Amino acid sequence: LTAAHAAAKAIDPAKALEGMPVALHPGAEKYYREKGLLK
Repeated sequence: LTAAHAAAKAIDPAKALEGMPVALHPGAEKYYREKGLLK
């Protein structure tokens, strides 16, 4: 992601789900669960 835009360096995966206004795509939900970021 940082190769696409330098601002991506500021993204904290642990906080990526805070204030999420829409439901996650099933693949995204699986990824976050596998990484332990979603319970």
